[in-house]
Amino acid sequence: HRDRFLCNNLVEAYGRCGDLDSATAVFLTIQDRNVFSWTIMIVASVQNGDGVLALRLLREMDCEGVAPDEMTFSSILGALSGKRDLRQGREIHARLRSGGHESNLVVATALINMYSSCGSIAEAREVFSRTNSRDVVSMSSMVAALAGSGHGGEAILLFRRMDLEGIASNEITFVAALVACCDCPGSLALGKQIHERIIAGGLGSNVFLANSLVTMYGRSGEVAVAEAVFRSIRRRSLTSWNSMLAAYTQNGHSSVALDVHVRMDHEGVASDEFTFVTLLDACAMAGTLQLGRQIHDRTAAMGLMANGFVATALLDMYGKRGSLGEARAVFDRHCTGSVVAWTAMVASYAQHGRSAEALELYGCMALEGLAPNSVTFVNILSACSYYGMVDQGWEFFASMRGDHGICPEAVHFGCMVDVLSRAGQLDRAEELLESLPPFLTAQLSLLGACQLHGDLQRG
Repeated sequence: HRDRFLCNNLVEAYGRCGDLDSATAVFLTIQDRNVFSWTIMIVASVQNGDGVLALRLLREMDCEGVAPDEMTFSSILGALSGKRDLRQGREIHARLRSGGHESNLVVATALINMYSSCGSIAEAREVFSRTNSRDVVSMSSMVAALAGSGHGGEAILLFRRMDLEGIASNEITFVAALVACCDCPGSLALGKQIHERIIAGGLGSNVFLANSLVTMYGRSGEVAVAEAVFRSIRRRSLTSWNSMLAAYTQNGHSSVALDVHVRMDHEGVASDEFTFVTLLDACAMAGTLQLGRQIHDRTAAMGLMANGFVATALLDMYGKRGSLGEARAVFDRHCTGSVVAWTAMVASYAQHGRSAEALELYGCMALEGLAPNSVTFVNILSACSYYGMVDQGWEFFASMRGDHGICPEAVHFGCMVDVLSRAGQLDRAEELLESLPPFLTAQLSLLGACQLHGDLQRG
């Protein structure tokens, strides 16, 4: 038993140091492995990103008749979160439920994280609703799950509920709440309150919180405040730089973003995929085609062209700068499996009056089995407007809800009004406008104002 104790500690130490091979070698020498031996080996596997090994160990553990405990299952759920394996996650959940482990707070939190990572926010909610006692970890996990899945309003309500229940927030809670603020228009006041609480709690030097604040202020249009937070970060991470680049680009300060990237290069900060996607967005708005080509060369040299986000951003940049041939070359070589990329290519054609190519490409999407999204239809309807294709425009408009389950928004109605107006069918355009609910009419007015004043972010 003494040898087992020493070996268990060695496995744990090797795992924490990132030496999974040595941890495995020591584990294999343990003769009488207990549940702790198996669990620390599974933990080491998860810590070092080897979810496959973790799951294999669980199967071997079952074969040897060693019953997993809550810590074992929590670690396995962590592995499944990394693999985004919802099917196996549900199987483990069933075992936990039948074994009476689901009510354990550590297990419940791991289940919430697993379901959230696998994209099943409904099942994460179910687990959370069944937990009788909650702590800051489980509450923060649920806030993060909601914020990360686009349910910012619900995340903010839960964050406020934590305050009402006297559960003190930690840095994970604050990061999640700031993400939720980014998702909810009109949440700047709450974001500022969180900022004040971060400072009051002595967490102002936390780089993760600072990065989240830069992002939140950038999304809210408060670029000057985002800059001030960015300058206050003593040891900036790549995420810090990327957050500031995004803040500039999202608020139309593309030239400043491009200058900041030059500074990054001078300071030896290595760029990643997110950096280049943001730079390409900036270049599409304010840069030159030559600069865009230089970024293209860098991403290709770094082997990033296989990244769908980078390739789509390149395609979009070439399209917006008017180089449709280069946009199509990127599309044909790197982007044919992505609906977002197809939509960007359709948009490039439509925006430059190449409606025939836009409509042809849309037809090819259906042949490839790719479902269009809301943005795809904006561009298709714009192409119909340019060509005066009223009947086909109506067909596309009707197919949004009928064939694809997409509810038309103000921008789609605006496109149809444009289709009818350009074709001289003003009576039908007026009828369509009169049929709109008041809130959509108001949105159409706002869209027109945004177009008039060049407010691309709000529009």
